[in-house]
Amino acid sequence: NQIIHKNLALSKWTAVRPENSEKHFLIRSVTQRKGNIPATCLLEAVHNRRRFKLDCIALKDSSRWLSGWR
Repeated sequence: NQIIHKNLALSKWTAVRPENSEKHFLIRSVTQRKGNIPATCLLEAVHNRRRFKLDCIALKDSSRWLSGWR
């Protein structure tokens, strides 16, 4: 997965192995390190609006996350 820093906020993601019927997610906010490098993302499940923080680098793992809703 390619992560484009400026487009990360409000982007859509799909969990490869859904848990608790949570498959589709929307990135609500992104915290950044020095140099505008994304550090953590606040993801919100579309199904039940549960939110959690995730290290943005974890989104590059295509065995766990796919960009867009599929």
